[in-house]
Amino acid sequence: MQNSKKITTRIAIFLFSMLLFVGPVYAGLMSSAGVKKAQEFVDAGRKDGAINALNDWLNKNPKDDDAYWMLANLYMQKGEYDRAEEQFGYFLNLRSGKQGVVTDKFKEAFRHEVASGSLYKAKSLAQKLIGFQSTYRQQVYASFYAKGKSSFGQIAVDNFDAALLFANNQGEREKIGKNFLKIALEDSHFGYLVEKAVNILGKDFVNQVMPSQNDEIIFSHTYTDADIGPDGKVIVLDYAKTLLMPGDVLNINTIMPR
Repeated sequence: MQNSKKITTRIAIFLFSMLLFVGPVYAGLMSSAGVKKAQEFVDAGRKDGAINALNDWLNKNPKDDDAYWMLANLYMQKGEYDRAEEQFGYFLNLRSGKQGVVTDKFKEAFRHEVASGSLYKAKSLAQKLIGFQSTYRQQVYASFYAKGKSSFGQIAVDNFDAALLFANNQGEREKIGKNFLKIALEDSHFGYLVEKAVNILGKDFVNQVMPSQNDEIIFSHTYTDADIGPDGKVIVLDYAKTLLMPGDVLNINTIMPR
């Protein structure tokens, strides 16, 4: 009899530990009828059915914290983060001590969206995280910056742009500016980044890296009348290959034939 009590006690402790660490994500022995019904939909691969069932259940049972938790997690899985945040808010009204667990959910989603290249969603999640905890701004910046450094071309540029939105100081902004400059030097398609670099680093710094070529202009191809603008005076040059800086003036007095 005594051994039976010990086993029962151990089972009770185990079940409590599972509930503490796993949380009310799946329907268990103590779940409400609404959560159990939603879990049946999930098991059948019908998450939308589960969402509808939970919304119907919560309209009638607005104090079911497990149902809010499950509904919020289903929205998170679908990438509907605004709706997830709303449901987590209702959950926290009933379980105020769980803010850290909710924040961790958004951190995990943020890392996933950055890694998958979903910048719009990643930036939206970043704003939410900073709203939860302002000190997370540094980690947001670092995530976008690291993604930019490990990427190439437009993906790198887009992530550096995102990092710039969350830079905490001038030092972090300058790191991004130098990367813009590096990309512009390596690929003439990104010549427009020079102007961004100038805005961040200053023209004097950029001039040291990309000085104006006053003695010799390198044309990217043979120009014809088709390249001359409607005013008869403008010739469009390859921006990166000429290494002209914003504000520089190219004054051509004579064009010598070959």
